[in-house]
Amino acid sequence: MVSLETVGGDIRDGHSGPEAENIEEGLLAALGGALALLPERQRSVWLLREVEGLSYSEIGIVVNEPISTVRGLLERARTTVAAAMQTWR
Repeated sequence: MVSLETVGGDIRDGHSGPEAENIEEGLLAALGGALALLPERQRSVWLLREVEGLSYSEIGIVVNEPISTVRGLLERARTTVAAAMQTWR
């Protein structure tokens, strides 16, 4: 499974310094909290799509579910994460 530190490295905008580090730490903490709200299957599908970049069909193979189920899990996961991350918009 991908660590939040890896995700943080992917979302850095190239700025450095204490303020940027504090923002990044807060963002990672919020993302970690949002991902913790997800049931395991939704979290797995979200990570496979958003972090690993797998296609829906590839995710279906990994989680042994049809594409329609993958889409539903991903949509529910995205909705939950978006709601939990609302203050970061």
